[in-house]
Amino acid sequence: MIVRDFSFDIIDSTSNTYQPFDPRTDTLILAPLDRYKIRIKDRYFVVIEPLQGNLDDPDPNAFVTAYSGGWGTGDTFSLNLLGHDFEQEGFAVGDEVFVAFPRAVDIWGGRCVVIGLNGASATFRIVLALGIVPNIQSPLRAVIILLSDRSEIKPSFHFGNNSGPNSPLSALPFTSPHADATRAYLSTDPADLPPSLTYNLQKYADLEPTIVSLGTSLLGYSPLDFRRRAIIIEGTQLYAYRTNLDSLAQAPTSLYSLDGRVEVLLQAPVPVRDANLTFPCLLLHPNRKGRTLNFLNPGTLTISGSSYTLTPPSGFTPIRSVLAVTGRDSDHPRPDIPDSLALTNPVTGASGSVPTIANRPGADFVGVMIGQDGGEWVAVMTNKEPAGAPISGPFQVFPHQGPIYRYDSLQAELTKPNPPYGTYIIQTLLKIAGSFVPIDEIEYNTTYGVTNPYPFTSFLSFRTNIYSLCLEAAPAVLIRQWLPTNYDQLVQVAGFKSIFFVPVPARRQPPAIPSALTQPSGGYGLDLNNWVSGPITLKWRLFTPDGDVYDSNELTFPTTYPGDTMRFAPDNQLATITETATQIAAQRFFTAVPDSGIFHTYIRAICFTRPEGYKPVIQSMLYAKEDFRDGRVLDSHAEGSPAIVINRPAFAFRKYTIILDKTSIPPGQYTLHVRNSVRKQQNFNVWSLEEDESYFYDFSIPAPPEPPAGPPLAPDFCVPKIPAVAGESWEGLYRDENGDWQAFATTLTTCHLANYCTCFELVSEVPSAYIDIIGYFRGAVLGMPVPTNAKHKARFIGQIKRIADQYESESFVSSAYASEDIVRAYSERFEIELLIFDPCQLSHVDLLKFAEKCDVVNRNNRLLPTEIRNLKFEEVNIENDPKYARVRITLRRVKWRDEYRRNV
Repeated sequence: MIVRDFSFDIIDSTSNTYQPFDPRTDTLILAPLDRYKIRIKDRYFVVIEPLQGNLDDPDPNAFVTAYSGGWGTGDTFSLNLLGHDFEQEGFAVGDEVFVAFPRAVDIWGGRCVVIGLNGASATFRIVLALGIVPNIQSPLRAVIILLSDRSEIKPSFHFGNNSGPNSPLSALPFTSPHADATRAYLSTDPADLPPSLTYNLQKYADLEPTIVSLGTSLLGYSPLDFRRRAIIIEGTQLYAYRTNLDSLAQAPTSLYSLDGRVEVLLQAPVPVRDANLTFPCLLLHPNRKGRTLNFLNPGTLTISGSSYTLTPPSGFTPIRSVLAVTGRDSDHPRPDIPDSLALTNPVTGASGSVPTIANRPGADFVGVMIGQDGGEWVAVMTNKEPAGAPISGPFQVFPHQGPIYRYDSLQAELTKPNPPYGTYIIQTLLKIAGSFVPIDEIEYNTTYGVTNPYPFTSFLSFRTNIYSLCLEAAPAVLIRQWLPTNYDQLVQVAGFKSIFFVPVPARRQPPAIPSALTQPSGGYGLDLNNWVSGPITLKWRLFTPDGDVYDSNELTFPTTYPGDTMRFAPDNQLATITETATQIAAQRFFTAVPDSGIFHTYIRAICFTRPEGYKPVIQSMLYAKEDFRDGRVLDSHAEGSPAIVINRPAFAFRKYTIILDKTSIPPGQYTLHVRNSVRKQQNFNVWSLEEDESYFYDFSIPAPPEPPAGPPLAPDFCVPKIPAVAGESWEGLYRDENGDWQAFATTLTTCHLANYCTCFELVSEVPSAYIDIIGYFRGAVLGMPVPTNAKHKARFIGQIKRIADQYESESFVSSAYASEDIVRAYSERFEIELLIFDPCQLSHVDLLKFAEKCDVVNRNNRLLPTEIRNLKFEEVNIENDPKYARVRITLRRVKWRDEYRRNV
């Protein structure tokens, strides 16, 4: 018998001290990035004792089947229960127990370890014993009390419909050390323990003090005291730690649910000692008042030196203030961050010292202030500041003389001894109202080396992004010069600097400018000029792989300028573009050829997925240096994807043809960007502008057409529609045009769902002839990963029935030398029979085969429940009849059931 009770206390974002908590009625309030702490007070008592008979004269409940010849330390004995099962009563091999055999005039007691269990039989090794040797010729009155517990603590933290032992952000167990892990431990503080409690044996009154006295002599404490422990679960609201966290947002986001839960599994050696606890949570969104669609203004984070200050918006008084860390999605699986508390690192207080955050590229500090407004809890957040204080000076971005077009690059240099290898991140920051806000970001990864860089360099060269047209620095001796390259980063071997070719802001997609009343029309520098109606000031922030942060110098880009001033130039298309079903051709036609001079021509063609960024799908480049006076090609270089061919005959001044093979890329939405630049080299250092082009061309690759439909079916072969109730929820999996698995969840309002191969007939009630199969997927299907917690639902004409169980038994010889069996475990098995009328339905069966588990909704078998959960496909048989296919599916329960019953 197990006697157990729990009590709970929590510390969430609404308090700094423990508060009582009832999981049935209460909810943890968790602010973004803030911590929580759950204290579980567990008090339990596991006992086998006589339950029949008179007070102090109960009926025997056990008998000794074997012993080693003695009843002292090191001896063993076996005990059989009358009408009980050791494991069902809560005992397991390895448990330390107190065993007592009370009689009217004497008692034997021992501190023992369970070394074997088999249903009602158990074997014990005596650790220490006292009292009169028991009379084993007759059945005994046995009292057996558990002294130890070996539960594993397995916490998990989820939002929305996420479930299971693994974090959906890292795919790693919450119990393994990594950035999403949850702390779980037993508290050693006596103040955390629940109050002591004593158990009273049910059939002993006068003899109970004698049992307690003997047990106290053996154990040092009363054997009737409840076992007590305090379990502490600690973590943070890690789901708010993400790259796209907008701490200044005042709009609802659908990225993460408002609902979450902390689940704690206390898993013991036997299931009857397990406990599964759930603590519901409200996950606050930035500046949002509870579950409403009302918002408060953000606050302000100010960092000065090694100190920070959080300032709430006017009219809001927080009861708790926290400085926390947020960062990149790639931090979630990191094993060098031990748990979620170390990930978000919340520091309590409206002001204080700024903690040191090392080796976290791109991490930011952000303030969180929690309080109530209008009866609703709200987490007011602040602007983000770099978690590593930027260092000025070593990182320099050099200006250029003359116009700049989209995807041109400025040269940047980090002067640092032995720069580390890894991923570098460069943010572009725009100055608004005296403060810089990030508007763009690009990565440089030293994993992607370029073995034959162009032009030649003694550095280690890497390419992560587009081929660079680097605009050179502009001292007086270098005017309008540029450098075409097939790399974007250089690291000097055993040297003192790294060089980056940083693209200027070039996207058509506009950045999100926090707190701005209007937004720019695009992300190109000229769009920003037009947005502010004047010059803009940019700087760049570099995050190194070892966690250092560097701010560059500031550069100003004007809208009115004399000749060679650095500025953004508008898009300029001179070529003619034609498109066919298989290719896109961009042609710049012939112009007059100069009779003298050295000319440099650079042509780059890049194909992006839309919206475009800095990492192309495919790209090609061509560079030529030609002396038109002597008719010599001084230098040339071409490389890139064979899917983009750049044709330019030698000395074909300003003329080129670019052919993009559309058949080489999968279906989707794409953008072709072409950059063509021609420069005349007047002498070694002075170049003149001859021609510049920079333009986009958008195009689409449609999905391959469906195979042609066959002749219409005869009337009795018409494809049936599946009945469904309007508003019914429906979830499914499908493969997109790239072959990747996508998931959807919707409610039925029409007779057809996009990307779902079945037509519906909306009815008031689903007929009883139909059953539903809902498959749950994870990992990969057919070699391609599926989205986390993906489901697929299908409805068929069919029925489910129970068939022979799959079970395992164990034979043994009893004390009476009779051969007996114990059913150790069994798993229920079912058979589904479906009638399949069209290929759509068969495709659903073929997909459901790969489900990790399935649920079945039963509408016609009254012997079975209406919903049967946790089934797994075992076998699928298909028989073809003239008008339909008959599919028989064998399934079994995923989890085996424990029985441990003797067959008599």
